[in-house]
Amino acid sequence: MNETSAKKTKPMDPIAVTKQKEPEPAAKPRTLKKWIRRILLAPLIPLLVLAGAWAYENTGRIVSTENAYVKTNITPITSIVTGPVAEVAVRENQLVQAGDLLFRVNPDQFVYALEAAEADLATARIAVDGLKSDFRQYGVELKEARERVLFNQLKLDRQKTLESKKFGRRALMEEAQYNLAAARQHEIAIRERRRKALISLQGDTNLPVDEHPSVKEKIALQNRAASHLQDTRIYAPVDGIVTNVNLRTSEYLEAGDPVFSLVETSNMWIEANLKETQLTHVALGQDAEFVADSYPDVVWPSRVTTISPATGAEFALLPAQNASGNWVKVVQRVPVRFSVESKPGMPELRAGMTVTVSIDTQRQRTVAGLWQDVVATYQSLKEKYFPDLTF
Repeated sequence: MNETSAKKTKPMDPIAVTKQKEPEPAAKPRTLKKWIRRILLAPLIPLLVLAGAWAYENTGRIVSTENAYVKTNITPITSIVTGPVAEVAVRENQLVQAGDLLFRVNPDQFVYALEAAEADLATARIAVDGLKSDFRQYGVELKEARERVLFNQLKLDRQKTLESKKFGRRALMEEAQYNLAAARQHEIAIRERRRKALISLQGDTNLPVDEHPSVKEKIALQNRAASHLQDTRIYAPVDGIVTNVNLRTSEYLEAGDPVFSLVETSNMWIEANLKETQLTHVALGQDAEFVADSYPDVVWPSRVTTISPATGAEFALLPAQNASGNWVKVVQRVPVRFSVESKPGMPELRAGMTVTVSIDTQRQRTVAGLWQDVVATYQSLKEKYFPDLTF
């Protein structure tokens, strides 16, 4: 065993070990740092409490959602009449004003139909005038028939007088009787023809020609023909942008065929789908604002205009069957509509854009009110579960 090994295995003196561990004066600076840290962190807790109280009182009034989209009316433009296309006056994505011509159907067949309807109307008016003339003529003939009846009555009376005095002849007596009966029948026939003419005039000989049913029918047919002729020209019902324009000249259209769409630009709104739990303090007329994802630096002022009376699931094609055995509670969403109040210089919104809506509910909540709610909740739980417990 050499000297080096002996030195390694030699036990250390306890006094020497104590002497080596004595110098540790670093505890005092570490304790100082700990107290400095405590002094610096001491105000942080009240600051956090104050920040939490401020957040509680000032952040509960704003309700926001990203499930919101720009909406507008999309009007399908259809052909009202049947026929070949004579002119297409618009192109794809063209901005049009209300009253601008969109396309035109060949009007030839409708011009002919209108002319025929006008001819039928003139014929009906002539017929009504003829009825009035016939009524007047039957009046004259009726007067003549009455005179003839009186004349034949006098002849018959004369023959009766002669025959009573034995101067008459039987043949003349029978002829007078026959003529009187024929005159009476003729009077009855004229009276019936006059009555029929009066019925045709609706019982009013002073009835205006255009108020007669047959004439009114022809006027309606003429108006329909004129309307069909006018409907060969299709105009824009509102301001907007035409899209999906695939119409070509000479293309044959059936009445009711959809031709293209008109996206309205003068009446836009925002439709947001709020959670049912967010509607607690939302009401009509509340101020709001929204930001479109396409223009993150622009804020549009808005207002709550309508709140749907039903959730979106109620209008689904296949509504959820909540009466089934397996049921999972899902928070429903309710459509809420907001106005769009654009100002000059703002960028253009387009239907279907995604926006973020924020509603100012004007809800005021305080920490004192929160503490009262906590105390009230504690009291109700205590009375319900621990009525005999006292502190």
